[in-house]
Parts: sequence; C-alpha cells; structure tokens
Amino acid sequence: GDGAQLAYWKLHDGREDMLIEEQPLGMLVVLSISPEPSIESRKYRLPSSLRYTEGQAFIDLLQPQRLAMVFTTSNGTFLLVPAELDPSHVSIFAPVETAVKDLEGSDWMVCRGVSLPPLRDTCKETARSDMWLTAGLVILWIVG
Repeated sequence: GDGAQLAYWKLHDGREDMLIEEQPLGMLVVLSISPEPSIESRKYRLPSSLRYTEGQAFIDLLQPQRLAMVFTTSNGTFLLVPAELDPSHVSIFAPVETAVKDLEGSDWMVCRGVSLPPLRDTCKETARSDMWLTAGLVILWIVG
C-alpha cells in the first residue's frame, strides 16, 4: 500500500544483573503510518534466540485489548499481529505474563518488575524567580 512501517524486535541484552524472571526476553515494536487503517493481520518472524512456543499470547502494552499469537509453520516461528487500528499506530507487543497495568485507571501496561519514576514537572522547576538574571538583562538591553 501507500503506507510505511518499521518493525523490530527489542531483545534483552542478557546481562545477568538486568535479567529478572518477570521481564520479557523479547518485545516486538511496530510503528505504522498509512492513509487508511490496515484490514489485514501481519506476521513477524521471531528471532531464533527467542524460544516462545506456539500459542504463546503477546499483548500490546499501549492498547491492551489487542492480542497477538505465536504460531509455527515449516518456514519458521512467527508472531501473528491483528490488523492496525489507526492510520498512524505504535504497538509494543510483550508476552502476556510479563505485562501488568501501569497505574489504576491507566490505559496502558508496563513490564513486570520495572518501576518507573514519576515524570518531573518541568514547569515548576523553572519558576519565574529563577529567571531574574535573564529578565534583568533583557530590561537593561531594551532601556539601553
């Protein structure tokens, strides 16, 4: 079609200090842009280092109602992903058992065993009083 897609497998780097049983060994990241939503499901080949078995369910962390499934053919093992929902879409598929709701009432999921720090409020950090030197120099430049 007229659209473009970038898809890649994000694999765990295998560092022992970062290896937690609850975390996925691989996740599929898909970025799609097209004039219309796709009505066809797609399949993505699993890297040989990932040992997921046929029937393993993956969930879209950003839209948890979307599930994908591992299946095997004579040509290899694939992840079958449902049709895209929107013309522009980002998906991150992780094994179902490694995902958990981020916060109560949130619409997305995160990987188990990961704690994300709260986002900083940069508006409060750059308070007006911190800009006194800049404001003073601007006033001097205008007056001078």
